[in-house]
Amino acid sequence: MTSFVRWASACCFLLFAAALAFPQSRNTGEIRGTVSAAGAVVPGVTVTLANVDTGETKDFVTNQDGIYDTVSTPAGNYKISFTAKGFKKLVRGPITLQVDVITENASLDVGSITETITVTAEGAPLLETETGQQGAIMDSKSISELPQSGGGITGADWAAFNIYLAGASGTTNGRVSQAGGAWNAGDAVSINGNLPNFGNFLQDGASTLLPASYNNDDEILETVQEVQINTSSFSAQYGMGGVMFNQISKSGTNGWHGSGYEFFSQNFLNANGYFNNQAPKLITNPLNPSGPEIPNPASQVPYLRYDQFGASVGGPILKNKLFFFFDIDRIVNNSASNGFVTVPTAAMEAGDFTGMYPIYDPLTTTGSGATLSRTQFPNNIIPANRMDPVAAAIMTSKYGWPTAPQGVGTCAAPPYQNECTNNLYLAHTNPAPVHRYFGRLDYNLSQNNRINFSISQKDNPGVDNGLFNCPLNCGSGDVDGWNTQVSDVWTITPTIVNEIRMGYTKQGNWFQSQSIGLNPATAFGLQGTHFNQLPFIGNSSIYGSFGGPSAVSVLSPATDAIYIENSFDPSDMVTLVKGRHVLHFGIEVLMAEGNTTAWGSNSAGNYGFSGQYTAGVQTTKGVTTLNT
Repeated sequence: MTSFVRWASACCFLLFAAALAFPQSRNTGEIRGTVSAAGAVVPGVTVTLANVDTGETKDFVTNQDGIYDTVSTPAGNYKISFTAKGFKKLVRGPITLQVDVITENASLDVGSITETITVTAEGAPLLETETGQQGAIMDSKSISELPQSGGGITGADWAAFNIYLAGASGTTNGRVSQAGGAWNAGDAVSINGNLPNFGNFLQDGASTLLPASYNNDDEILETVQEVQINTSSFSAQYGMGGVMFNQISKSGTNGWHGSGYEFFSQNFLNANGYFNNQAPKLITNPLNPSGPEIPNPASQVPYLRYDQFGASVGGPILKNKLFFFFDIDRIVNNSASNGFVTVPTAAMEAGDFTGMYPIYDPLTTTGSGATLSRTQFPNNIIPANRMDPVAAAIMTSKYGWPTAPQGVGTCAAPPYQNECTNNLYLAHTNPAPVHRYFGRLDYNLSQNNRINFSISQKDNPGVDNGLFNCPLNCGSGDVDGWNTQVSDVWTITPTIVNEIRMGYTKQGNWFQSQSIGLNPATAFGLQGTHFNQLPFIGNSSIYGSFGGPSAVSVLSPATDAIYIENSFDPSDMVTLVKGRHVLHFGIEVLMAEGNTTAWGSNSAGNYGFSGQYTAGVQTTKGVTTLNT
């Protein structure tokens, strides 16, 4: 009775664990198969698995059904030998194991154990027979040799190839700047009808998804041994997500290996875009409209200075026991922001609107309805004593607009030749450097216990700048991140293996405007802002905008926000080989913490102007109104 209660309790626990969360992510593969002789299974065969690169060996024994399973075996190159009394020794390999389950059956011949039959590798099976999952595996050779279209914060990136997966849709654009909020298109790919950004991204078996931004860690290309991609019908142990991407990092071996690499992109290597080619090659010089024409920046290949470089090294610390792999990676990204803006002229800021649409004095408004009337300012000039001192203070400060010459840009016909838009072209670099490190340790404590530890760190001290010169619409866009995991695989008995893992991912985003600390009341005389920062002036949003036919560009601060995100992923899985069955039981707990402020939560206000105060009068179908 006591024995029954114990077994019942154990079964209840295992069923409970399986029902809780079969989703335990892993970073290893399995080789399994059946050993037979003359058509009959052979129990008690010693199966020795030897890692060609690290020298690690491990023994397994076939059960009463002739089945063996190497459970939780790191990806790599292996030789397998089968030995049993009364049979010739059989050796197979080298066999390449990825993060997958492969079958290697063996048929023994009667003979002396001192006799050996060696079978060279026959390649990976072309048909998945052990599981029903569908997907693909990107190995390091393929992703390093394929041409890259990426760049940005992730540099050369395996995720750039996700768009080419079966059933995928999206774009091939790389991420330009994480500080700017742009996604890596490969991370946001839609596969098999799933929504974009609905995948689960793992690093050596542990989830790297973050709770608030939904960012994830794409590892340095040089550090990736392979990426296992499961798009359909994958095991419950992988848990959430419509698509699973499992990045497996490189490890050290008994041999010393190193690399140096560089990936660079410059505008003189790039072809021009279609719409750039349609633009006129020469334009009027805005600083000398009557002089010779100058090259049109809008018709040229956008400025680009992007360089990624790094180095890696890996090898043994203790031969056959302890190995390391390390990579350092740098990105120098000095790409440019450029484009046309609409700004006032010096005459406009002084109140002189000569050669522009008529403006009217609001103090001369008389009547209403059909008798509504206003008088135009003499010579279309606003007297200096009528200029608002707050507006004048803003315009003459370093937070005001740059000015453009009269009559340049896209202008109306005479007599309104000074009514112009897109009258100033601005360009400046937005540095977005990235510093990244990666390290991994593998330690074979014994033939039955193995630990691996990996960690990566990134720092992107970028900027979040608009087109105007700083400090206007300028700020920091610093992004820091950590990802780490440690796994322990313990072979308790030849038929029971426990794999426990702890994963942790952190990302900090610090976006701070350069105008933080500016007191609008002291600097401009603007009262009631409630926060010391430049306000939005003419914000083109629901809060208001500039009125008039040729509204100038908005004055605004950079975004102010802080995102501190943490993701914890503890998990444990037990594998039990029982007869002809291989059973997995496990539990995974995904815990997320997001300490964030609302995007742009600190604001000194939004000030919009409709133009109705200086508008004239119009009559339409007998109805007289202001011509706003």
